Order: sequence, then C-alpha cells, then structure tokens
Amino acid sequence: MIGGQIPLMVDTASETIEHHKAGKVRILAVTGEQRNRALPDVPTLREQGINASADAFFGLYGPPGMAADVVAKIDRAVADAMKDPALQERVYGFGLVPNHAAGPQLGATQAEHLKKWETPIKSSGFKAE
Repeated sequence: MIGGQIPLMVDTASETIEHHKAGKVRILAVTGEQRNRALPDVPTLREQGINASADAFFGLYGPPGMAADVVAKIDRAVADAMKDPALQERVYGFGLVPNHAAGPQLGATQAEHLKKWETPIKSSGFKAE
C-alpha cells in the first residue's frame, strides 16, 4: 500500500498502526467487535454497516513432546510478564490486547478460529499455493 501497488489490504493493527499514525496509510475500520484502544477514532466494520468481525491471536508454541515442567515454567514466566503494566501498555500500543491463555485455552481458541473460518474459506474457492 505504501508503495502504491495495491489499493486495499486487510492486516493486523500491529502491522499498520505506525504507518496510520504517520499518515502513510489510512485504517478504514477495525475488524474486532469493539473499537481498538490504540485507534479510538477508527470505527469497527459493524459500525459501518458490514456484518462481519474477526480477531487475531498470537501463540507461543513448542515442539511435540516438550517436557511438562518446561511448559509449566514457560507458561508461568509468560503469565507473570503479561501482568506487568508497562508491558501491557506496550502491547496496547501495538493495537493488540494483552492476554494470557495457558495451553488448553490457546488450543480451544485456535480450534474456534479454525471452525469459524473453515466454511468461508472453502466456499470462496481459495487454494493455498
């Protein structure tokens, strides 16, 4: 978009927020159910009459068979880090919402997203190359 080769894109706020703030791109809408804390003047799709919403998540994954004590240690460290107000503000600044979900919760979130998007993707005819 910045180079002028494409007129429109859908991306996470974290990828475009700085360009938006610098006036290099204009974020037309956020796809979440609520306005983004870092972009309070940008409406949601629903506010603009588009009956759609989508959100993104980031997860920390390890290799299959990772030792349970190692998983627990990493999980505690991430949970503790996510409680830090300075880190939370930094995450909000990227247009993201700080959250911690342990392995089973992350798995459930991933399964929910896969189920939500399976039908629209298949019906669109999209094929990964």
